[in-house]
Amino acid sequence: MRINLKKGVVVYGPTNSPENTVFVHGRTNKPIIDLPEEWGEIINWKNISVQVTPYGLQQNLIVRRIDKEKLEVHIQSQGCPTMDYFYMIIAERSDIEKPQ
Repeated sequence: MRINLKKGVVVYGPTNSPENTVFVHGRTNKPIIDLPEEWGEIINWKNISVQVTPYGLQQNLIVRRIDKEKLEVHIQSQGCPTMDYFYMIIAERSDIEKPQ
């Protein structure tokens, strides 16, 4: 799927889902997850889901805030000095109609 943006074109592969969504996933030890730049133009910020899975020790991770201006998700660890976790962030597309 090709998405025409103000800064160029992005190509995404399709997912088997009854929704039009985009996702990003990975592993990090940082408190901020940077979202893809093109998400600023194509997602519905009212319908975004963030899952985090700690790796190793229990870290009591929470989503502190989602900054749509800087395209960042801020994660906070309650009581653990270090973080190491996997993440998956899913957002609904706002640039195309919802499937019927």
